[in-house]
Amino acid sequence: RFYGGGIGRMLRAGHSHIVLILCSILEFVSSEISADKFQYHCGKKLRVAFNTQEPYVIVDTTKCSLRKCPPEAFKNGGGVSYQFLMNDLLPQLNKYCDAGQTVQFDWYLPELAKDYSSEYSPLSMVCRNSFAAGPVDDFGLPVCEPAVPYAGPTDQGACISLKSTDCKSAGPDLAIGSLPITRETALRADFAVAYLETTFTVVKRPTILLPDILAVFQPFTAKLWFLIVVEVLIVTIAILLVEAPKEGNENLQTDPWHYVFYDALFFSMASFFDPGGSGKGAVTWGGKL
Repeated sequence: RFYGGGIGRMLRAGHSHIVLILCSILEFVSSEISADKFQYHCGKKLRVAFNTQEPYVIVDTTKCSLRKCPPEAFKNGGGVSYQFLMNDLLPQLNKYCDAGQTVQFDWYLPELAKDYSSEYSPLSMVCRNSFAAGPVDDFGLPVCEPAVPYAGPTDQGACISLKSTDCKSAGPDLAIGSLPITRETALRADFAVAYLETTFTVVKRPTILLPDILAVFQPFTAKLWFLIVVEVLIVTIAILLVEAPKEGNENLQTDPWHYVFYDALFFSMASFFDPGGSGKGAVTWGGKL
């Protein structure tokens, strides 16, 4: 539901996952604009709902009055989201406007101090068309049932604070900041193209690597290597018990025991390490065991 010109058009020039949300404002713009569609936003004041997650928005909340934060409240350039809106988007919007009819952004915090950094507080304010904290569902997401319909942005010179009675709409016009785009949130608001992508990375301490000479033992655990040794010994004993009494194996019957054990162990090891063929075939003792 994005309008092809004006505000909607400019918001499409983003980059990708920290997002800018426009809710009912885009629907209102698309239904009200006619020939002057590229200048509809000119001379308007857009109230922005935001959260205070750094580095997206960096603000000194003590300098905000009645939740409205003036430009001097934003520290270190205001953060990624603040710079995107004020330094990148705003000049593009003003290109369509005549002198004295530019766009103005007013920045507003969530209602409760504990929600200043919440990812869902700005979304709740926009989709409910209200600056007041609203109910949430079983998943902690805002219940988007606006008390009054969205009426569009206010003309500049009016609506100077939350106590003003001349505001055209009851709630903010858009939200910006670290706002997650999920299936649930996409059902509650219209998202513009994301202008920054963030990812999560798990960092762990480096493991102590074994010397290269012992690298051959890394594929298996110590327990598995122990079981392999036990298997070889079992096969060795099985060969002695089964093959020695057979006719034609007189050397197993007459040779000293350590020679016999060595031969049996050799056959067991050869069967175990055989890379293929019949070494592990079903007909061999190693394969059967």
